[in-house]
Amino acid sequence: MENSSENRIILNDSSRKFLFDEIKKKTTLYELAKKTEISQSMLYHYKNGRVNTIPENVFLDLINAAEISISEIKNIEKVSSKEIINKGLEIGRNFRRSQLKGWKKNLPEIKDLIVNDELLLGKWFHNYKFLIDFGPRKILKIEESENKIKITYTCYSKGKCKKFKTVLPRKIKLDNNFQYFFGLWCGDNVGGGRIGIVNKCEELYLFAFDYLKRIYQKPRFVILKSSKIDKIPDFSFPYTIYEIKNMPGDWVVCVFSVNGILKKFFDYLRNNLDYMLEILPNKNIFFAGLFDAEGNVFLGDNCVRWACKHQGRVKIYKKYLGEMDLFHRYDGGNLVSYNIGSFSKYILPYIKHPKKMNKMLLLQGQGVLEERFANILRLINNTPGLTQAEIAGLLNLKKVYSQIKFLNNYGYVEKKGYPEKVYLSKKGVEEIRREGQ
Repeated sequence: MENSSENRIILNDSSRKFLFDEIKKKTTLYELAKKTEISQSMLYHYKNGRVNTIPENVFLDLINAAEISISEIKNIEKVSSKEIINKGLEIGRNFRRSQLKGWKKNLPEIKDLIVNDELLLGKWFHNYKFLIDFGPRKILKIEESENKIKITYTCYSKGKCKKFKTVLPRKIKLDNNFQYFFGLWCGDNVGGGRIGIVNKCEELYLFAFDYLKRIYQKPRFVILKSSKIDKIPDFSFPYTIYEIKNMPGDWVVCVFSVNGILKKFFDYLRNNLDYMLEILPNKNIFFAGLFDAEGNVFLGDNCVRWACKHQGRVKIYKKYLGEMDLFHRYDGGNLVSYNIGSFSKYILPYIKHPKKMNKMLLLQGQGVLEERFANILRLINNTPGLTQAEIAGLLNLKKVYSQIKFLNNYGYVEKKGYPEKVYLSKKGVEEIRREGQ
């Protein structure tokens, strides 16, 4: 009967007392319950104000039972059931927000998680678990043994409550592998409740795979392929392919483990990045991982660059790169350094990306010329005395200024006359001969 009304009535204490005093003169709660089909316990709650609102149709039944008119009841307020529900939900949301904020404040500071060059992930988790052990997710069991924390929990997936298991390391060593992986992850991390990276370089995604296994994860490979291409390279590992419409590029490899809790821990570390970099034993290794993910060697300008547009992180990166004399300017998208010597000392020994390693060697007068440079040398060898515009036209390129600048700076070509024409130098001739062997 109560559910049939969309509106509810709010009575103040004096109006409620008056109504039920009049009812008492005419009938008993027992008789009223039989007549209105409302339980005596519910009528008792209405009578004593333990329920804040009364359904409108029930209120009318009570008026009839009291044999009075509505005008005799003072200070009546009518509200919709939807309004009452929304108000209750908002009270619940505010309570939950306040509760979550309190739990977040209880999360330990980074400095309290580091003992003997180890991150105490277990200590963080035992405070963080209160943020997830409610609502659609419920932790059923936590088992700890040696360096593992095994968590069994329920969560809704595709509309059904299912049981899941996940594993966390109790401690993570702040060794070279972690520092490199953390830098790599800060640059190329996958989204959602997954911990891993996305990249096309085999050395990087295989390293990430091995590191995730080292911290007790079960990583898998997913290939994202553009719908515009038919084929992808052959890979030696099992993988799943997802075809993406309007994907920039052709394909990319994702390696990750589904573990939302571990992902949140890494988010927590990145949110405290300034302090993390302050305490890392070898922060240069972090920047090597970040460089392999987001860096590049610009041969045309003899510089190295770390790409970053997040202004908070730019400020932090600038600070610590500056300590290694590896920051000269920020161009709006990249942190730029011209100090090749410092880069070779602090970063180069730890990067794993073969193409970036080779580019650095080229800046040191070593390395193997990329095909784009070799094409220019071959063209000049066959047709000496071309202008830069003529070289670009014959190679079907918009411009070759930066490539010619690099080849000239490192002695592969010479410029003569006006307008400048390009010729092979002795070193360039030797490079052509070496290629022909």
